[in-house]
Amino acid sequence: LGPMLSATSQFAPGGPKEGQFLKVFLPSVTANVGFWSTLSLNIPDFTRYAKSQKAQLTGQAIGLPVFMALFSFLGVAVTSATTVIFGEVISDPVAVVSRIQGVAPTILSLIGLMLATISTNIAANVVAPANALVNLAPREISFTKGAFITAILGIITQPWRLLSSTEGYIFTWLIGYSALLGPIAGIIIADYFLIRDRTLDVDALYQSKDGGYWYSNGYNG
Repeated sequence: LGPMLSATSQFAPGGPKEGQFLKVFLPSVTANVGFWSTLSLNIPDFTRYAKSQKAQLTGQAIGLPVFMALFSFLGVAVTSATTVIFGEVISDPVAVVSRIQGVAPTILSLIGLMLATISTNIAANVVAPANALVNLAPREISFTKGAFITAILGIITQPWRLLSSTEGYIFTWLIGYSALLGPIAGIIIADYFLIRDRTLDVDALYQSKDGGYWYSNGYNG
């Protein structure tokens, strides 16, 4: 595990970042909220297939916290171990794989990275926008077409530019994203739990001018 369990905190008295804990902690929490905000708002795209409310609650309560805690621990543990194995801290899994000796371990590691990337992107980044595109033009766009359009738009936006700078990615993109989606989530939660008391007219959700949710030309102003 390397020095992760024995190293002294940099925020401790006398450490290089003494007195800066909140300055680092609060933006980090906000960035993590921003990282998960899109999936949180789009979780109905997945829970709609659950057999019951209890089923989706159980799945999320067990699946998300437990496995995310495990994955986070593995990431920190592997990064810590690189200080012992390679003599320096390496947090990029691709860079770690490039240091592995032997053809077979390298191939297996690359296959694992590829499967992780594909499965994560399909689950978290394709389903919701593909469904949104289908809802915009259900006669012209199928889920498959929506997924391909999403992939193309993802390439056009050049997300790798965001990752080129840690400061820009965390403090500009993720925190800015949190500031945008946070109020949206608050409005949705307040509307559903407080104003409507968890009661929705499902038929009206799919009606246009005669529906109770049409508001002003389809916009809730």
